[in-house]
Amino acid sequence: MVSKATGASYPAVSDRIIFESLFPPPPLEEQRRIAAILDQAETLRTQRRTALALLDSLTQSLFLDMFGDPVANPKAWPTPKFGEVGTLDRGISKHRPRNAPELLGGKHPLVQTGEVANCDGYIRSYTSTYSDLGLRQSKMWLAGTLCITIAANIAKTGILTFDACFPDSVVGFQADDPATVEYVRVWLSFLQKALEESAPESAQKNINLAILRGLSIPLPPLPLQQTFATRIASIEALKATHRRALAALDALFASLQQRAFSGELTPAARRASAQSLAQLQQLEASIGQEALIFITKRMPDGDLYNSLKAIYFADRHHLEHHGRQIYNETYSALTHGPVPQAAYDATNVLIGKLMFSSFDDDAVRAALRRKGDTLTALRDADFSKLSRAVIESLEWGIRYCRDMKFGQTKTASHDSAYERTPKNEAIPLQYIIDTLPPEARQRHWNL
Repeated sequence: MVSKATGASYPAVSDRIIFESLFPPPPLEEQRRIAAILDQAETLRTQRRTALALLDSLTQSLFLDMFGDPVANPKAWPTPKFGEVGTLDRGISKHRPRNAPELLGGKHPLVQTGEVANCDGYIRSYTSTYSDLGLRQSKMWLAGTLCITIAANIAKTGILTFDACFPDSVVGFQADDPATVEYVRVWLSFLQKALEESAPESAQKNINLAILRGLSIPLPPLPLQQTFATRIASIEALKATHRRALAALDALFASLQQRAFSGELTPAARRASAQSLAQLQQLEASIGQEALIFITKRMPDGDLYNSLKAIYFADRHHLEHHGRQIYNETYSALTHGPVPQAAYDATNVLIGKLMFSSFDDDAVRAALRRKGDTLTALRDADFSKLSRAVIESLEWGIRYCRDMKFGQTKTASHDSAYERTPKNEAIPLQYIIDTLPPEARQRHWNL
């Protein structure tokens, strides 16, 4: 079709060419098989979206259960002004980026109003950066700051997960305890619609800093806020798992569509697609927790950091030699390198930092103890759940990093897969595959 286009500046094809083009549809039975594969993938995507929506509603339900209606304040909490609860100030931006492009293109993250309004409560990425010149005319806000929009999308919020600048159309809230920031984030979600509706009609609706500072906020005791924040962290950990799975399903769905219309969904490919869908449905938690116990039992000094990194190196080894992951772990690009998220969440359950993880938490509590950054195994792994190939890869991962110092392990794990991934985001499996030797990629993945 492209080869038949005419026109130098605006290539186009005529109606006649379109009508005369042949479209050879596959046999009806083949169309049905393709539709069934796509329907299965779409069903899984819908289930993940539904789970995320339910977890979003769980956050507000938890707030109401612990603190009551924030407007009626049935539990009679003290009601100071919002401006008295912490520091509340507008962002600084003497020159807006759109009017001064010379301020952009540097190393300092810049969060725009739309990125706050469209986040899921936590700002994990950014699309613009400030130069040093821009930073001198703005201000760097610390990670943990609650961003609140006061123009266009009013009273939308997001907690920074990195240090960043933002313009004067955003207000930053900081408190002595992170739990208060989390509490305020959810409290404002109940007020957002009323604040937006009360804003004066103008070319662009907005509220000012004085209105925010003057809001009365029901303020429960700090220990109760901290309990709330811990429970929210557990909900967010589950949401992160669902988001990673949804992203993988979105990529798989797009791939299936492309392969379907290019005639690549052969019977063998269909079997592989079904296997991929099944793998995306469920983390093999029983294998994962036994792998964590196996490594912990053999890691010198109970080094938590090296134990988690050993899982990553073992998984790369297993991918290279056997063409699949050990238990379908997802790795997050945290500050000190890739972290196996399900295994890391399980260790945080041990110290009360999270309420639950994707593993069997009772089994993990019975098998492991964590004190600070030391992890101790109370029993050896259940070898009936670990294949010989898995054990070989786990032992390889242990040998690789057991004698490394912190800095050496960090450097070794900062590979191209990690470097390509935005901070705190899930590392796409394809990025990890790309770190494998070419012959392994060709043999197992046909890349």
